[in-house]
Amino acid sequence: MEFLVVCSKGLEEALIWEAKGFNLKNIEKNEYLVVFKGKLEDFVKFSYFTQIAKNCLIYDNKYLQTENLDELKLKESILDLFEENDTFKVKIEIPMKEKKELTQDLSVKYGEIILNLSNKKDKKISVKMDNPDKFIYGIHSGKYIYIGSLVNKKPLDSRDYRLFLTNTSLKSNVAFWSWSNIAMTLGKDYNKFKSFLKKKEILDFNCSTGEIGIEVILYLNSISHNKYRSREIFYNWFRKIIDEYKEEILENKITLSDQSLRELNFAKKNSKVIEINDIINFTRNDIEYLDVKFEEEQVGIVNSKVFQPAPFDDIKKYNEKYRELFYQLDYILEKSGIVSLIFTKKDLLELLIEKSKEFNFKLLKSYESFLGEQKYYQYIFKKSV
Repeated sequence: MEFLVVCSKGLEEALIWEAKGFNLKNIEKNEYLVVFKGKLEDFVKFSYFTQIAKNCLIYDNKYLQTENLDELKLKESILDLFEENDTFKVKIEIPMKEKKELTQDLSVKYGEIILNLSNKKDKKISVKMDNPDKFIYGIHSGKYIYIGSLVNKKPLDSRDYRLFLTNTSLKSNVAFWSWSNIAMTLGKDYNKFKSFLKKKEILDFNCSTGEIGIEVILYLNSISHNKYRSREIFYNWFRKIIDEYKEEILENKITLSDQSLRELNFAKKNSKVIEINDIINFTRNDIEYLDVKFEEEQVGIVNSKVFQPAPFDDIKKYNEKYRELFYQLDYILEKSGIVSLIFTKKDLLELLIEKSKEFNFKLLKSYESFLGEQKYYQYIFKKSV
């Protein structure tokens, strides 16, 4: 079978990395989406556990986009997505701002085409806007609209645990994107990276409301962030084949630290919502005291959103702060330890590289991603032996 998975722009490679861990093979990639091939049971499991995807669909086909609605066509294969007497609705998403106004017209037109095809083939289906049996969804990417039947009623990249947030909070799918980038940089697949991390002590020194730490714990312990809402998020026909997946809560050595007591408390509360607060070490700590909190070469991996200048701050004022950061990391990281720094200000690129070199950190790779209008940067360093 073929499946269509939609994600935020820039997360496509991370999505492929994650899906391979569930035995799904990518056969096509475009902006915002990847088409996979595999077994239905593997796709069910992936849809339940994914930390990257926004929408998961049973795939029909891709169709050439045209602004002339009378030229729109669908293949008869679209009817294979329906059972007899199914109700449905259609939504077409166009990520590009300048074409948003076409969304409603395209949705209506494709709905009409589906009804016409069903009449020709004498298959009884009908439109129902509220709680339909099937939600036919299409997304515009490149020259095409990719269409399939949604398995999720609500976006999979939302998180019920994110109740306590601030303006420094990181989106959960971006948080997991950062972990997948570390894995790909080290050449480790989904399952090997899990085994690798279980042997390491992990630190987020600027945790804010906790997303980086929470997401990696969900991953390490095979906990779905959908576990409390599978009934409300998946369609009935799909939910019937979701098995009870076992969780194995491990005592991972993970520390979430922040200089703000308020944000640290928010991280504690968010982790408590999904019942993993007992396996996280929370500590209020300033950067300059990391060498007091940790032993020399104690930490294996650091992954954190780095503190950044305010909009009108002079970036030069942060010279000493970033120098202190790499000094501390040099002390607490084990030999060949990994540092991942996430930030949103492009001006920091050269400054971070400059300060890292003072302590012989090697830049392994850099990544970029968008979430809405916000662009994220990630630099991954390795401590020199």
